[in-house]
Amino acid sequence: IELLAHSLSDLEYHELCHQLHGSKSEFDGADDGECHVAGWSDDQKRCFTVKSALYRGIFWQVMNELQ
Repeated sequence: IELLAHSLSDLEYHELCHQLHGSKSEFDGADDGECHVAGWSDDQKRCFTVKSALYRGIFWQVMNELQ
């Protein structure tokens, strides 16, 4: 998960967050396309985003659509 998170481009990260909007409270903040967890580093947010997307089965679909 860490390797996937570190290899994400900003576009990929924001699109994953956008796709998770409405399905998990950490992605439902005012800024669609962001992970909102107070006190977490950007690396932690990216790992959480990848983990959440993999769990929901959307990670590879989003990656393929962005290519």
